[in-house]
Amino acid sequence: SIPDETRAFLDAQREGGFTLLGADVEDGGLGLSLTASTAVNSIISCGFTSGLGGFYALTHCAANLIKAHGTTEQKETYVRPLVEGKYGGTMALSEAQSGSSLSDLKAKARHVSGDEYRLSGSKMWTSGFDHDCFDNIIHLVLAKIE
Repeated sequence: SIPDETRAFLDAQREGGFTLLGADVEDGGLGLSLTASTAVNSIISCGFTSGLGGFYALTHCAANLIKAHGTTEQKETYVRPLVEGKYGGTMALSEAQSGSSLSDLKAKARHVSGDEYRLSGSKMWTSGFDHDCFDNIIHLVLAKIE
């Protein structure tokens, strides 16, 4: 469970529309440029530790990744709730043997059928991994396709 103060901050950020700043208008966002949304987020982040900003930063990255590479069904299911802050997003990138050196990762994704892949390997440092501040948390895992 997340501390009440953290929950209050995340709720206020969502209710104030700050999760929508840089997201495309067609996805429910405000469509601000990267420069403008970064400037606003920089000002907001002056009032709290960097860890809190990561919740929505990772969520925004997850939405962008799904929008760029997801199937039509994944886009329709996940992008808007991520942009609106109803869903949270994580990125499982780092591994024990390679830290954050993504070129050295060992995790594998073996194609099973259609859009299904079977993952093997392990990850660490997955920020925002398990908590109860969102209706759903979408975990994106970086792995090499076999």
